[in-house]
Formats: sequence, structure tokens, C-alpha cells
Amino acid sequence: MNKISEITRMEIIELLKNGYEPDGHPESQYEADNWENTKINIYGRLSEIDFLRRIYNFELLPSSDERFRNFEDDVFQHTVNNEDYPYDWIYDDRRLQLKDGSDKIFLDFIKEIFHPIVRKLNYKSLRYLEIINKELKNDGYRINVVKKESGRDIYGWVIIKTSNEAVVKQLGLIKKRMDSTYIQQQTTEMVNKIQEDPTAAIGLAKELIETCCITILDKNKVSYSKSSDIISLTGKTANYLEVLPKYITDTQKR
Repeated sequence: MNKISEITRMEIIELLKNGYEPDGHPESQYEADNWENTKINIYGRLSEIDFLRRIYNFELLPSSDERFRNFEDDVFQHTVNNEDYPYDWIYDDRRLQLKDGSDKIFLDFIKEIFHPIVRKLNYKSLRYLEIINKELKNDGYRINVVKKESGRDIYGWVIIKTSNEAVVKQLGLIKKRMDSTYIQQQTTEMVNKIQEDPTAAIGLAKELIETCCITILDKNKVSYSKSSDIISLTGKTANYLEVLPKYITDTQKR
């Protein structure tokens, strides 16, 4: 199942086709008045065919020109001999599936743009990587360094869990284990505020932790000071529930 939305694909493709808005960085001052200067040649120092061969098995791709028996001859004719394909033809060529194919195809394509065989990374290409990762984050992916080769960074793609996913999962466990209308309301409100008002979400989380601790301590008749802060409450609750192994000393607990 694909996670990368049509919106994300189009944003990234538009970036690769048109460049980015100059950001005023000292290393990009020359870009200030011209978006054209922010464009990169995605093929880097390779030809289109050599670049695409790093991603696709040409034997599985058909020719769209009946004069040629395979994809490579077709593309060579139109990008080298005739040069009648537009520069950005790859995005609309359905054989390459960049707009509607699997996440893997799209991500494999993106990561190759930053391979050291394709280009030496500089401020501009790293800015592309930054913008692309910002888009991919919304759909749970990231282009990351996965290894070193001859001292160079090799990029791959990784699956990431958004903070929302992790929080929602943990809050679901709290709801399940402590069946309370109050907890249901608090956790729901926290999730809703994570993006729009993070400070309020943190405040609600603190209040929820304090309430859970007090509920556990009261229910089990464990004494505590009414002026206890959240650190004292969580420590007392953890001790009562024996969350830490018994061989951990009081000094180590602190």
C-alpha cells in the first residue's frame, strides 16, 4: 500500500522541475533574483539513460516508438539523436511510474539524485534534500545517509514514525488500561492540539500524568503530599507499582 500522497509527489516533482524559492543564505545570494539559478540537473554528471539505468531494469520497460525494440534505443533516439523529448519528460512517461507508481519506485528515484556517482553535494543539492525530506515526512519517509562508501555518504530511504503516530499509540494504551471519561477527553484533546498548539498539548500531558498518578495512589491508599510536583508523584507511583527492578538503589533511582 502506498503512503506517499499525490500531493507530496506533485510538490517534489514541481521542486525538481522548477527549483525553490531563494532563501537568502550567504551561499545562495546569486539566486536571489532568479529562480532559474536554483534548478539542478537531476541527472548530475550522468546521461539520462545512465541515470535511469541505476533505478530501472530496462529489459522490463517497453519502447513507445514502434521503430525501436526496447526502452533504451527509444530514449536514446529521442534524447540524444533527435533531442525532441522535453527536459522533464521522465515525470509524464507512464513507463517510469513517478506520478502513480509504488512508493519504492519514487523513493529509489529520489535517493539516486543524491548519490556521489551522480553529483558532488553542495549547498544547493542539500537544500533540495532538506525540502524533499520536509515533504516526505508528512507521509512517513525520509532520505537518509545509510552507509559510507569511499568516504562518501550513500543515501537511502527509511520509514519513520511521525510524532503523532507514536503519541496516538501510547494514548490508546492509556485509554485501554485506565477506562475513564476524563482520560478519554484529555487524550483526544491532546492529539488534536499537537500540531496547532504544542504548548497546550504539553500542559495537558502534564496534567494527565499527574491525574493518573494521583488516581493510582488514592485508589491504593498510598500517602503523598498534596504539594507534590509531577516528579515526586511519578516517582512515588513508580515505586508503588515496582516499575524499576528491586535491585536498583534509591540513589540510582534519583
